[in-house]
Amino acid sequence: MSDDDGRIDYSIYSYAELVQAKNSIDAAKYPKNFNNLSSALSLFDASRSSIGDGNVVSHSGKNSSKYRTPVGKHGLIEISLKKRYVAPLRVVALLLSLPFLKELFEIVVTGEANMKGLLVVRGENWGYYAELCKVLLFSLFLLWLGTLGVKAKDEQ
Repeated sequence: MSDDDGRIDYSIYSYAELVQAKNSIDAAKYPKNFNNLSSALSLFDASRSSIGDGNVVSHSGKNSSKYRTPVGKHGLIEISLKKRYVAPLRVVALLLSLPFLKELFEIVVTGEANMKGLLVVRGENWGYYAELCKVLLFSLFLLWLGTLGVKAKDEQ
């Protein structure tokens, strides 16, 4: 057993890093680290199995709210609200998406984008595509939020 055994905090590592560490650790030389690593992996496995429940999943293997994300049945972020707030939020999100959709249409049709006061033309440099992607992502996010991203919370 080494003097450094048991001093590593495995709660800050990603799942891939934990798996890699488990494949390379010498369990005989570092038994405490091996046990801590196995515990961290089992917490990760438990949190991954609860994704189908629509629970809040801790990505660090701990119950720390710093790393918690609302996860839906298919691993997508899902917002659950009281039933009376769902329809208004959907309407607001769809209305907010309209200016982005208009701008997206204009960018694609004209081949020009206004990037912080600078006119960028399709094919001249990366600025056109950066602005196109930004507007596309904002509009898709708001459309998703207005259609599939908000669910009514089950009253319990």
